[in-house]
Amino acid sequence: MPELPEVEVVKRSLTNKIQNLIIKKVKINDGKLRYRINENKIKKIIGCRLKKIERKSKYLLFFFNKNIIMLVHLGMTGKFFIIEGKHEFERNVIVEFPSVKIAKDCYNSSEYQEAKSFRIGKADFNAIIIEGYQY
Repeated sequence: MPELPEVEVVKRSLTNKIQNLIIKKVKINDGKLRYRINENKIKKIIGCRLKKIERKSKYLLFFFNKNIIMLVHLGMTGKFFIIEGKHEFERNVIVEFPSVKIAKDCYNSSEYQEAKSFRIGKADFNAIIIEGYQY
């Protein structure tokens, strides 16, 4: 379980990277969490702008417009990894990998680094890895 300083670091990092962005899609990979997720309720954040993130103890509170607040606990493995750039864009491409290790291996592979060389200086790009439930 993350300690308070770790949760605060995650909060500050996310605030710098995703505050004021609009949620375009919600995907639940696995419902086997501490509490059952009501898919109808969680989908209410689609189209909402993230106004701010606060920390209360070991919980993160995501405040959206429309008076919606989402409570998040990182649990044993919840992590967010920003691996390149800032996250200031409203359009995102999401690629799902079986694990964080495989995602990082792909990013660091010689094949990807070669492809990346064609993008440098020609496009704005940010890469973020979000670790979720391992299934």
